[in-house]
Amino acid sequence: MTHALAVVFFLSGSAALLFESLWFRQTLLAFGSSVVASSLVLSSFMAGLALGNALAARFGTRVKRPITLYAKLEVGVGLLGLALVWGLPRLGPLLAPVFGSAGEAGAGVATLRFAMAFVLLVGPAAAMGATLPLLVRALTRSNESFGRILGSLYGWNTAGAVCGALVGELFLIHHLGVLGSGFAAAGLNLLAAVGAFALARGIEAPGASDAGEEDREGEGETGMAWRGLSLRAQSLLLASFLAGAVHLALQAAWYRMILLFVAGTARAFAVMLAIVLSGIALGGFAGSRWLARDPHAGRHAFWVALFAAAAGATGYHLMGLGLVDPDHPRVVIDSLPGLVIALSLMFPISLASGLLFTLLGNALNDALHVPVRSAGLLTLVNTLGAATGPLVAGFFLVPRFGSEATLFGLCAAYLVIATLAFEWGRTRFRPLGVAAAAVLVGGLLAFPFGRWQNQYVPFVLGSQLIGSSQLVAEREGLIETIHITQSTFLGEPVSQMLITDGYPMSNSGTNARRYMNLFVELPAALHPGLERALLISYGVGNTAHVLTRTPGVREIDVVDISQDILDMSEVFFPDPATNPLRDERVRIHVEDGRYFMQATDRRYDLITGEPPPPNIGNVTYLYTQEYFQLAHDRLNEGGLVSYWLPVEQLQLSETGAIAGAFCNVFADCTLWNGGNLNWVLLGSRGGIDAVHAEDLGRLWRDERAREDLFDVGIESPEALGALFLADAEQLSPWTRAQPPVTDDFPTRIHNWLSPTVVAPYVEFSDAAGARTRFIRSRWVKDVWPESMRVDTQAQFRLTRIGDRAAGHLATPDFGLRLSYLRNVLEASDRRVLPQRLLYGDPRALAVARAREPGGVVGSEHAFILAQGALGDRDFAAAARYLEQAHAFDANSEATLHLAAYSWCRAGARAELDALRARLFAAAAGREAAASLGREFVRNVERNPGVDGCWQAAWQEHGSRP
Repeated sequence: MTHALAVVFFLSGSAALLFESLWFRQTLLAFGSSVVASSLVLSSFMAGLALGNALAARFGTRVKRPITLYAKLEVGVGLLGLALVWGLPRLGPLLAPVFGSAGEAGAGVATLRFAMAFVLLVGPAAAMGATLPLLVRALTRSNESFGRILGSLYGWNTAGAVCGALVGELFLIHHLGVLGSGFAAAGLNLLAAVGAFALARGIEAPGASDAGEEDREGEGETGMAWRGLSLRAQSLLLASFLAGAVHLALQAAWYRMILLFVAGTARAFAVMLAIVLSGIALGGFAGSRWLARDPHAGRHAFWVALFAAAAGATGYHLMGLGLVDPDHPRVVIDSLPGLVIALSLMFPISLASGLLFTLLGNALNDALHVPVRSAGLLTLVNTLGAATGPLVAGFFLVPRFGSEATLFGLCAAYLVIATLAFEWGRTRFRPLGVAAAAVLVGGLLAFPFGRWQNQYVPFVLGSQLIGSSQLVAEREGLIETIHITQSTFLGEPVSQMLITDGYPMSNSGTNARRYMNLFVELPAALHPGLERALLISYGVGNTAHVLTRTPGVREIDVVDISQDILDMSEVFFPDPATNPLRDERVRIHVEDGRYFMQATDRRYDLITGEPPPPNIGNVTYLYTQEYFQLAHDRLNEGGLVSYWLPVEQLQLSETGAIAGAFCNVFADCTLWNGGNLNWVLLGSRGGIDAVHAEDLGRLWRDERAREDLFDVGIESPEALGALFLADAEQLSPWTRAQPPVTDDFPTRIHNWLSPTVVAPYVEFSDAAGARTRFIRSRWVKDVWPESMRVDTQAQFRLTRIGDRAAGHLATPDFGLRLSYLRNVLEASDRRVLPQRLLYGDPRALAVARAREPGGVVGSEHAFILAQGALGDRDFAAAARYLEQAHAFDANSEATLHLAAYSWCRAGARAELDALRARLFAAAAGREAAASLGREFVRNVERNPGVDGCWQAAWQEHGSRP
């Protein structure tokens, strides 16, 4: 019977873990995924488990047919669990007005969330909590080896949970959806129930003898009260409470550490959870085997706790073995380096935790002599500890002391557990035992303090700290570890990068500002009456900053899940006058953006955001069709939604699924080129009226808005129009090829990161194809001013040139960049684009010009000033700056080619001849270089005009046009 019930309990564990993961997915749709909401939901679930444990401890001795009751509980879990999976998302919109009326923060909302989550989860959670004590009772009636049975059942149930964690996240949700996975979990519960009923029929039939058992177990019934327990029992229960608290708190610290190296995808979390559960399961099995050989092995819980303390320090040291490639610091969880990091930290203590639970349970039963009560009380206090540990670690320990100190403190807490588990007065230390204890304690005391800051953090940030970049701020907050790096020019900041949990989330560089500014500037150009805006996710504040500088905007709601991210805004905007969060029109909401839209009754003219990458964590729920519908419903008539489509991070199937979800909600959806394969989706509620040229150009007549537009190279309304990629009809080949991302099928955006094939995206965004789609687009004919269409078409080629200057499309061939530069300078009046072609940044140019009165201080300073002069078409000044740059750095031959071209454009033959003479003289003594120099001279003499000068530059560069 033991083996048969083990299989049944394995199925139960698989179903339980699968249901738990599904419930937490669905509760974030109902209550939000903010740290407070998630913590309250977790606490509600753990409270339900504890209630089940307590009921089993209190009334378990009265149950005559425990296997039959267990089977009924499995049926209840399956039915109630499936009802929750189906009902929670539907309950969210009904509860939202209630939560919204209670305010956005404070004890009132927290109490409501906890109460509602507890009411919903208490039934199935309590049933889950009662199952282990009931099966322990069933098996110990005929077999006195309590510890062996406890460890075996605990191990099999946890092994089932491993299966549920992996199969659910890696297979079921993707193929069956969330609801389909709920049916699968319910099926496992019902299968376990059928097996339990079959076993009960043979051994719990009416009339089966229970003679003497109730009397024997009833003797300890009053032992439920704490004061009625012996000191030994109290000590063991306290040890079990601390073991649960410390292990779950360690998981919070482990995840924070590992996510510094591993992208926080759903698959990564599933694998890490499987590692923890596998260790616990094996610990349970090991405890069962140990107790089968030594029924009093519970006295060794002391040594297991000491081992856990030492293992934590050793694992922290060994995790560095996974850091094998400093040039590519991000590893994936299922690669060998990722597994080394996760296993070294998590597995040894998890193994000790499973073993410790079993040994403490056996020792407790030796004190109580009532198996069902021992199992119930053990699981009760362990569950309460597990509910407490993550809250203490996440809300207090990690934010206050940091991950490294928290890890050490929690490992040291195992010394307290060892002290509580020790049998004082009955165990005598022999010299060998004293030595062993000293070694284990010494292992903890040898904790490698400083490794976090001196090795692990520099490893992760290594690829970001290049050139002038340096770390300027860091914080271990409630939900993430934040690092901010800053690039400077002449000692002045020009851009910052936000890195959360080791992942570069956002930055204020030129390329990032371009598409984030477009989130606001594009809709503002098309919607002259834009007054109310909602920004979901603050990021580095690029979008919020532009919102505060957009004419006509009167109210801005900024919603972000992280108070720490919002607090770090001071780093990106040290001047309070420019900090968007200090603007009197801005209201800040620390909340899950989706939940905020669900709860608020406000309407907006624009909804946009800076969301994290869609493959990370639960961010996928900010890209589902239901989310876009929420945004649509919160718009005023004619309002717009602009949204990030980071195709550089997506497979074609994912791009089609996201675009399909968006276009299913917004029938007039369009796609725009934000630059560097960061595209922008745009949609409206009720359609966009035809825009008049006068209205479209108003942003370029506003001083601050024009400055922001020029900052990212959008120098005219026609240049904005040339960012058009496709309308809804033209997107249909992509959107129809894949089913949309929905709440039920969130993994249509993959729950892992994989290399993106960018060629199809590069081809789709090619200027010729985009221009053709612009000409043929019904949306363009209905919306874009007819008087601007011809001039807009002419801008597409320049847009393509700009794309060739950045990111995935960048050409490393400097000669080709010079060719592009000539096209821009001679065929347009663009001022910023020449800088982009020469790797420039308007912010760096502003610094360079501010410092120029004090003298040019280096090659880079001179070169950036030359970029600005070229943009202004002041070719003589550009040539002088370029020659200065070469004087500072004689190895920079490209500056001389560009100087020659600039003197040609300036018509300065004398200066060109002088440059030619210096070049020829510099080549003397080096035959190959002299040959190139002579070729340069011959080309200038044969073709004294601009083209000849340009040809000379090509020849000297060793390329051909």
